[in-house]
Amino acid sequence: MTNEIRAEDDIDAFVNRFRDPAQASGVPDLLPFLHNDHGNAERLIALHGEDLKFCHAFKKWLVVEKGLATPA
Repeated sequence: MTNEIRAEDDIDAFVNRFRDPAQASGVPDLLPFLHNDHGNAERLIALHGEDLKFCHAFKKWLVVEKGLATPA
């Protein structure tokens, strides 16, 4: 359980690095990310990091918005 809490804190810290408070839309700048699998993972975290959850039963990533989970 401790690892899960620490992992969520790490994701929050990572997501907050890419948030621009001056940007009204709240969407982070995705252009600086690399154009490979690593960059894709960083973009996914930057966009949905706070609401991104892995469902072990379905073996899929889900985005939770307003209490409703949808596949990422």
